[in-house]
This record gives sequence, C-alpha cells and structure tokens, in this order.
Amino acid sequence: MRCSKCKEDKNEESFYRRSDRPKSRQSQCKTCVSNKDLPWNDRAYKAAITRKSTYKLRRDVLSYYSNGLLKCNCCGESNYEFLTLDHIHGNGRKHRESLGNHGCAVFRDLRKNNYPEGYQILCYNCNCGRAKNGGVCPHTEA
Repeated sequence: MRCSKCKEDKNEESFYRRSDRPKSRQSQCKTCVSNKDLPWNDRAYKAAITRKSTYKLRRDVLSYYSNGLLKCNCCGESNYEFLTLDHIHGNGRKHRESLGNHGCAVFRDLRKNNYPEGYQILCYNCNCGRAKNGGVCPHTEA
C-alpha cells in the first residue's frame, strides 16, 4: 500500500484499520498519523510561538526608535507595557489602514523598510495626549 501523505510504499501492517470498514485500512501510514499529534500541529503551541515572535518584533522596534533605552521620549516612562509607537507627523491611522489594520503589521512594515524616520517611542499617556492636544503633549505645556 502507498501512504497518501508521505507517498511511501509500505506493507499493510503499517496502516491502521478503518473503524467503519474493518477489512480496509486508513490511507495514511501509522507514522504519518502519529506525526499529527506533534506539538507544532497544536494550536496552543502555534499561538505561543506567535506571541513570542510578536513580543520580540515589538521589542526590537521599540528598542530601535528609543535608541536602546526603552523609555518614553517625552516623560521618561520606562515600563515596557506602557510604551507605544508614535507617528511624529500624525499619520498613524492612515499607515495602519494601508497595512490592513491587523496585529503588528506596522512593526513588520517598519522592520521590512529598514526602520524609516518619522517615528518615536512615547508612553500611552503622552501618545494619547498628543493626539487630543493638537500634536503637543500636555507634559510639555507650561
């Protein structure tokens, strides 16, 4: 018999019996069937790998635009969870929409384009403050 997955010719004992027709065998060999249960086929495993690579990508981008300091360019906040990417010229929405508005597409785009200028790292408060205050952070107002 030939396995439908690995395409190898194997003897009949290398295939599990079908439960609905006991005299016939499954189309995939026992080796290929058991490989389905390996961790890289598990959704939780894939999700964990994705989270890890997303975390690394975000950290790389934030580190680049903060010159390795990982702190807010305005107030000096250094808590990593509070840090965000700021489009200096205020075109963030347009940039996100051009990339499909999903996940870390902006971070991937910046890395792909060799970290272009026009971005800075701000904490969430400073970033929102700039957006609501005409591009000027409330920290810098007298």
